Amino acid sequence: MKFSTESNPGRCFAPARSGNPVGRPRTADRLRKDVARELIRHGGTITKLAVQRAIAGDAACLAACMSLLGMLGTADKSAEPSKGNGK
Repeated sequence: MKFSTESNPGRCFAPARSGNPVGRPRTADRLRKDVARELIRHGGTITKLAVQRAIAGDAACLAACMSLLGMLGTADKSAEPSKGNGK
C-alpha cells in the first residue's frame, strides 16, 4: 500500500519516515569546533609545512607565519611581569 496524504490526514510523511533523512544540517559553530579539533590534532604538521613553504618563497605562508609570530610576541609581552627599577 502506497502512502498518500489524502488517506492519512494530518500526516506529512509515511509512518517511521523522517522528513529530513540526512539529519540536521551542521551549524557554523559545529563546523568551527570540528576545524579547531583538527587543527589541534595536526597543528605541528601544519606549522612545519607552513614554515617550509614560507622559506621556499610562498608569500601567503610567510605573511601567515609573520602574523602568528607577531601575535605570539604580543601575548608573551603581556604575560611577562613589568620590569621596573625595583624601588
